[in-house]
Amino acid sequence: SDPVDPRLTVTGVSGTVGADADSDSNDQTVEWSITTLAPGQSGTITVEFTVDASVPEANGAGGVNELPSVPNTADVAAEAPLGDPDVPGDDITATDDDTIDILTDIDLSIIKTFDPTSVPQGTNQSFTIEVSNAGPSDAVDVSVTDMVHDSLAVTGVNVTSGSGDCSASAGQEVGCTVQIPAGESVTVTVDYLTAPFASEDSPYGTLSGDDFRFVFLNGSILEGSTAGDGLVYLDGVDITADVEIVTSLTRNDIIFDPPGDDPAFELHLSCSDTFTDGWGQSGGPIEGVDTNWQIAFFTVARYNSQGFLKKCGNVVNPFTVPNTASATGTDSFGTETVSDDANVEITAGIKIDRMQTKGKRLTVRLTNFTGADKPIAEVSVLWPTNNGDLKKVWLTYDNTSDVVWQGSDAPTDALLDSTVAGWNGGTLVSAESIMRFDFQNKVAKTGYTIRVLFGDGTFLDVNR
Repeated sequence: SDPVDPRLTVTGVSGTVGADADSDSNDQTVEWSITTLAPGQSGTITVEFTVDASVPEANGAGGVNELPSVPNTADVAAEAPLGDPDVPGDDITATDDDTIDILTDIDLSIIKTFDPTSVPQGTNQSFTIEVSNAGPSDAVDVSVTDMVHDSLAVTGVNVTSGSGDCSASAGQEVGCTVQIPAGESVTVTVDYLTAPFASEDSPYGTLSGDDFRFVFLNGSILEGSTAGDGLVYLDGVDITADVEIVTSLTRNDIIFDPPGDDPAFELHLSCSDTFTDGWGQSGGPIEGVDTNWQIAFFTVARYNSQGFLKKCGNVVNPFTVPNTASATGTDSFGTETVSDDANVEITAGIKIDRMQTKGKRLTVRLTNFTGADKPIAEVSVLWPTNNGDLKKVWLTYDNTSDVVWQGSDAPTDALLDSTVAGWNGGTLVSAESIMRFDFQNKVAKTGYTIRVLFGDGTFLDVNR
């Protein structure tokens, strides 16, 4: 007889002599009967077994879990010929034991996916991390990690397929522990907000200064605050001592001397510079000079001693955000780590499809890709003198027309907002809209500079 450890699942018993003598219908207790075994004769009983993929490692101290090897003891009892069971000494017994190691063996793979791979600024999106285990053993307590780029503000991390826990995730750091049976997969979904603008609550506790963040096409990030003595980081490294902060009643700028051959340049943080095409319009970076520091995305939040004033920002050039996810598991052969890279392109949340002039009207077709309605905070317009006075600004969508402003403004650099007469405001809906500008006279083909500022700080610049 042999009571086999339940970690070894018995699948069959055979022998060179004798027959199966199972008396209890329990396959785990091997019972075999040999009627007669002659002097010098031997018999071999073979027990076949499998080990389930979920069985933990058992191979002595020093392993993954330090469980001892699996023990096994076989017994044989025989009766001498013509023996009398009532006479002591007639029975002959023997035992022998051995152990066997159980080794775990996992085979991990990982796929990180952005879908879609191009996303507008200001939209809520998600990416997935799928970790698979080809076995043959179950992968226990696999760690899934991802330090998500700051341009993708993490809003949630969840196991959406399979078993696991992501409660260790914090901020931009994904931290999940998952269980992956052999031949199966687990999917972690990370939700994020694309290229968020600066918050009205300063992370630096800024008063009488500006918070800022610039993402350059070269991949570098310049961020910080001009408050007090300032606090400026380049790619996470404190460079405050190497940056000059320029302050006045109307502005808080910085003079940044980048590494490499490009000269220092002044970044205007007053929300007056639109950084069109990634170049400063009244400061730097300067096209053709600061060639390695073209801006892809910027956001600025302004404060005074009473608190938040306003914010601005935009994606001025589509830019690619790289990201790497990793998974780590342990088996009897050591630690296994796999990783996968995936990129996502961030584009402007609002795009200009077409700009036309006809008669006394200038029209601009806009498409809002963000999925959210965007209230208009102000509209600034510079137009050719021959157009005469600006009479009306209105917004049309879904067969509905809203008058944003109506009045009579002479051909100057007009700023239209809630402080001027005739202002009604309007909202750019999440779809296609047409913004119209009506003038006194027949309009010129070119010579327009228009900026639409939305309530969330987004700029939309129209130039022709």
